[in-house]
Amino acid sequence: MRKYLAKGLGVFFLVIILAIIPDPDARMLTAPLAAGVALTSLMTVFAPLSGAHFNPVFTLAMLIGGRISRFEAPYYALAQVIGALLGSFFSVFLLDCIH
Repeated sequence: MRKYLAKGLGVFFLVIILAIIPDPDARMLTAPLAAGVALTSLMTVFAPLSGAHFNPVFTLAMLIGGRISRFEAPYYALAQVIGALLGSFFSVFLLDCIH
Protein backbone atom coordinates (compact mmCIF):
# COMPACT_ATOMS: atom_id res chain seq x y z
CA MET A 1 0.00 0.00 0.00
CA ARG A 2 2.89 2.38 0.73
CA LYS A 3 4.26 1.87 -2.78
CA TYR A 4 1.00 2.91 -4.40
CA LEU A 5 0.63 5.91 -2.12
CA ALA A 6 4.19 6.97 -2.99
CA LYS A 7 3.35 6.77 -6.71
CA GLY A 8 0.20 8.82 -6.29
CA LEU A 9 1.86 11.47 -4.13
CA GLY A 10 4.83 11.76 -6.47
CA VAL A 11 2.64 12.40 -9.50
CA PHE A 12 0.39 14.71 -7.46
CA PHE A 13 3.29 16.97 -6.48
CA LEU A 14 4.83 16.84 -9.94
CA VAL A 15 1.59 18.02 -11.57
CA ILE A 16 1.18 20.82 -9.04
CA ILE A 17 4.74 22.06 -9.49
CA LEU A 18 4.42 22.14 -13.25
CA ALA A 19 0.99 23.79 -13.16
CA ILE A 20 1.91 26.73 -10.95
CA ILE A 21 4.91 28.03 -12.84
CA PRO A 22 4.40 31.74 -12.23
CA ASP A 23 5.30 33.62 -15.43
CA PRO A 24 3.74 32.37 -18.69
CA ASP A 25 6.25 34.37 -20.76
CA ALA A 26 9.19 32.67 -19.07
CA ARG A 27 7.85 29.10 -19.35
CA MET A 28 10.43 28.18 -21.94
CA LEU A 29 13.14 28.68 -19.34
CA THR A 30 11.43 27.85 -16.06
CA ALA A 31 9.35 24.82 -17.02
CA PRO A 32 12.29 22.50 -17.81
CA LEU A 33 14.18 23.71 -14.77
CA ALA A 34 11.15 23.22 -12.52
CA ALA A 35 10.51 19.79 -13.98
CA GLY A 36 14.10 18.72 -13.46
CA VAL A 37 14.30 19.96 -9.89
CA ALA A 38 10.89 18.48 -9.07
CA LEU A 39 11.73 15.08 -10.54
CA THR A 40 15.10 14.97 -8.82
CA SER A 41 13.56 15.86 -5.47
CA LEU A 42 10.65 13.46 -5.83
CA MET A 43 12.92 10.64 -6.95
CA THR A 44 15.18 11.19 -3.95
CA VAL A 45 12.23 11.04 -1.57
CA PHE A 46 10.19 8.23 -3.13
CA ALA A 47 12.83 5.96 -4.72
CA PRO A 48 13.31 3.79 -1.62
CA LEU A 49 9.57 3.12 -1.42
CA SER A 50 8.45 2.63 -4.99
CA GLY A 51 11.30 2.93 -7.47
CA ALA A 52 10.22 6.48 -8.36
CA HIS A 53 8.84 5.96 -11.85
CA PHE A 54 6.04 8.52 -11.97
CA ASN A 55 4.81 7.87 -15.49
CA PRO A 56 2.61 4.96 -16.63
CA VAL A 57 4.88 4.50 -19.67
CA PHE A 58 7.82 3.87 -17.37
CA THR A 59 5.65 1.50 -15.38
CA LEU A 60 5.00 -0.41 -18.60
CA ALA A 61 8.72 -0.44 -19.36
CA MET A 62 9.46 -1.77 -15.87
CA LEU A 63 6.83 -4.47 -16.39
CA ILE A 64 8.30 -5.49 -19.74
CA GLY A 65 11.78 -5.49 -18.22
CA GLY A 66 10.62 -7.75 -15.39
CA ARG A 67 11.33 -5.25 -12.60
CA ILE A 68 7.74 -5.26 -11.33
CA SER A 69 5.12 -7.99 -11.35
CA ARG A 70 1.98 -8.18 -13.45
CA PHE A 71 -0.02 -7.85 -10.27
CA GLU A 72 1.60 -4.54 -9.24
CA ALA A 73 1.67 -2.78 -12.63
CA PRO A 74 -2.07 -1.97 -12.93
CA TYR A 75 -2.15 -0.64 -9.37
CA TYR A 76 0.92 1.52 -10.03
CA ALA A 77 -0.69 2.94 -13.17
CA LEU A 78 -4.00 3.52 -11.36
CA ALA A 79 -2.22 5.33 -8.51
CA GLN A 80 -0.38 7.49 -11.05
CA VAL A 81 -3.58 8.43 -12.87
CA ILE A 82 -5.42 9.20 -9.64
CA GLY A 83 -2.47 11.29 -8.42
CA ALA A 84 -2.41 13.22 -11.70
CA LEU A 85 -6.15 13.89 -11.58
CA LEU A 86 -6.06 15.04 -7.96
CA GLY A 87 -3.01 17.19 -8.68
CA SER A 88 -4.71 18.83 -11.63
CA PHE A 89 -7.87 19.56 -9.64
CA PHE A 90 -5.83 20.99 -6.77
CA SER A 91 -3.76 23.05 -9.23
CA VAL A 92 -6.92 24.58 -10.68
CA PHE A 93 -8.03 25.45 -7.16
CA LEU A 94 -4.66 27.02 -6.36
CA LEU A 95 -4.57 29.01 -9.58
CA ASP A 96 -8.12 30.29 -8.95
CA CYS A 97 -7.06 31.45 -5.49
CA ILE A 98 -3.97 33.23 -6.83
CA HIS A 99 -5.68 35.06 -9.70
